[in-house]
Amino acid sequence: MRRLSITFLSCLIILALSSCSDDAAVGLESSDDITGSWSLIRLEGGLSGIVTEFQPNDVTLDFSADQVTITSDDNYDLGFSVGVYDYQIESTDSGNALLVGEGILNGTFELFITRFTIDQRAWDGPLYTFERNLN
Repeated sequence: MRRLSITFLSCLIILALSSCSDDAAVGLESSDDITGSWSLIRLEGGLSGIVTEFQPNDVTLDFSADQVTITSDDNYDLGFSVGVYDYQIESTDSGNALLVGEGILNGTFELFITRFTIDQRAWDGPLYTFERNLN
């Protein structure tokens, strides 16, 4: 009986540990979940193969229901311009795509709870990683 209890308890512990997940890795479906303020934290890839890390709020994207405001504290070579743009999220055969303005910042789009990415590597562009601003 003691052996059965130990086996049962071990199974419960393994099950509990395997059900834990990182919030940043949980994918979201609704475009409403992107509303709010996001900081660019990493830019990598492109033709030059660069990797650039950013401090929070160096470059921000503030999403409302139908517009995004892009701001930057410095003159970074980001591949997109600061300003206010319309945006949309579209479903494609390969996933979701984020379309900002008239081609200002477009790419394959993955949204998580605390992060999102815009991937332009299929067109020799960079991978942008953004983190949700909590303040």
